[in-house]
Amino acid sequence: MKSKHTEEQLAWLRSHLPEYENRATAAVRGDAKGFALKCAEEYIAKWGLGTGPDEEKESQVKERIYTWFKNTSARGKEARRKHAQFKSERDVPTNVGAYTGMFDPSDDSKKTESPTFPSNPNPHASLKPIVPRDPPTLATTNLALVPSPLTSRVQESPLYSAAGNGTTPYPLLTDAFLAPSLPPSSLAAQITNAAGSAPYYACMAPAISALFSAAASIHSQLQNMNAPQDPMIELLRRFKLALPHLSPTINHYGTAGPQAGVRALRVQLRKNATWISSPSYNYPSASSYSPSLPNASSHSPNSAVTHSHSMPPPPTSPSANTPTATPRRGEAPFTIQDQMYRTAIDRQRKKEHLVWAAIHGAALEVGLIGSAAGQASLLNSQPPMSGLDPNPTISQQTQIQTNMVEHHVVEPDDGSSKLAEAVARDAIWEQEEVEWVAGAYLLRAVTRTKRRSGAPNLNEEWEPVLQTYEGRWKEIRDDVREQIMENLLIGIKQALDQNSSI
Repeated sequence: MKSKHTEEQLAWLRSHLPEYENRATAAVRGDAKGFALKCAEEYIAKWGLGTGPDEEKESQVKERIYTWFKNTSARGKEARRKHAQFKSERDVPTNVGAYTGMFDPSDDSKKTESPTFPSNPNPHASLKPIVPRDPPTLATTNLALVPSPLTSRVQESPLYSAAGNGTTPYPLLTDAFLAPSLPPSSLAAQITNAAGSAPYYACMAPAISALFSAAASIHSQLQNMNAPQDPMIELLRRFKLALPHLSPTINHYGTAGPQAGVRALRVQLRKNATWISSPSYNYPSASSYSPSLPNASSHSPNSAVTHSHSMPPPPTSPSANTPTATPRRGEAPFTIQDQMYRTAIDRQRKKEHLVWAAIHGAALEVGLIGSAAGQASLLNSQPPMSGLDPNPTISQQTQIQTNMVEHHVVEPDDGSSKLAEAVARDAIWEQEEVEWVAGAYLLRAVTRTKRRSGAPNLNEEWEPVLQTYEGRWKEIRDDVREQIMENLLIGIKQALDQNSSI
């Protein structure tokens, strides 16, 4: 492809390339990117933004020059060469989600065939001598007896396994969420129909799963993030408008009717508000392993709803420094495919964490969580009776309180707004880039809602936090997350600027 730079410009850029490579290999994170952006400013001051049809925006020129430094440096060339070689040797697994197990029922290579008996009139002629096997070690026996807590948690309930594995568990309900012209009553009817496939105490689980699938579809487009009609905010607004039309028989964690939808959403947002790193996968040693079984009394109905960040442990390799158990019969040793699988799972989990952060921020803006205006009317409204007697008998009341679950009213603010503010303040100090971007989602929602409610000292309170996020933005290495963070910072600035002009 023909370069947009002239020979003079290329010579000027190459003269700064050694300094960029020195900073790229230094210990200071983001130093090379900062140097590239500084060179871009000098480039613009020296040659301008072009004229006529070749004129570009300042941000585009900076991005192009930064990309030139990144691709032209020796480190960038070596990374592309290794990546091309890596892709040619191994196929990266696809459709891997945070809830996908290591065993695929559709994969015939992993199935254990049943023993077949030949039609031999003399069965003793084909028998082979039995070879004695070594007895299993203590660690191997314990591993076989005690299930992994992560694996058991994932297998308990796949209700919230939304878009992680490349499929949509409730496609009709997901399409209903994505249809702006669908009336709220029709959306509520589809939510009620999908509730029949869930346990009696978590009827809104399919709706939250479909809501997440719809949000993931919107989030993948990365468009109109700061527009007045934000697609993510419109999605949560449609969900809020459908809640008053829910049947009073729908129950979620002891809450019925419209409050059940709010309760289900709040529970999932609290579970996914913070990032949980992937656990280690080494086999436990015989000296440090505790053979105690899980306490059955510790399980509650709430444990059936899994955390979105849970993931199944792949086959692992024993530690080189401690005596560990050998893999059980039928298990493959730790290979490069396992590492690739775990990397793909971790990448998918980060995408899902950002989707939950976008849902969290949009829910705060439309008033589904927090103390926003208009939420109290939803929470205190009576659910539609749907043909039931306004003065129900004892039997009808028992029917509404399904399976003797006592329904209670959700408070207008259960601390969800304080949680969003705390995550917005703390996430920027974490180590993972995905936490910075997730915190920026909540920071934008917090500044917008506080501006609309007329909170005092908004700029004095949140401008220092914004400056910290701007510093982190220069350290982000992933291009997609960098673009998302840039759009979020623009939205936060707009909210603070509009507040200062009032």
